[in-house]
Amino acid sequence: MWPVPVSGQTLGVMLVGAMGLPTDFGSLLDFGFYPFILGGVVKWLLAASILPLAWRLVKNVDDKRDPSAA
Repeated sequence: MWPVPVSGQTLGVMLVGAMGLPTDFGSLLDFGFYPFILGGVVKWLLAASILPLAWRLVKNVDDKRDPSAA
């Protein structure tokens, strides 16, 4: 039974979103794409720097763990 509510919610979100879209592609990019590039790049750099450290931490914890405890 879940496809009906999900499709209804999706359609509602699409309709509400379509009403707020600018009429030309340039405005769409100016207000809906360009303002979010900096935040996306910052998140990407943050994830790219933290993820290797997290894997190193996991490896260190895994190496110290007793194999017979698993």
